[in-house]
Amino acid sequence: MGREVRMVPPDWQHPKDGFYADGNVRYVALFEGSDFAAKAADWAEESAKWAAGEFPAMPMRKAKSSHMKNGQALNLTQPITCRSGQTLNALTT
Repeated sequence: MGREVRMVPPDWQHPKDGFYADGNVRYVALFEGSDFAAKAADWAEESAKWAAGEFPAMPMRKAKSSHMKNGQALNLTQPITCRSGQTLNALTT
């Protein structure tokens, strides 16, 4: 968060969910980040797939850049023909 000021009622208190063993207040998460453990596990699983060379399905957006064609990502495992007619070799790992 930057330096902006967020307006809240003067008597607003952040919701609490008890106390930790050391006596500090345990606050209730107000945003999506409250599910960190599950998201971290999902990330680790997807990372392992990428490391193994498996690329999980990713949502595609409409083509806006040169590496996408007709709304689809280019298959970089096959040779690519440039506008000039030059053929580029596929990426290898």
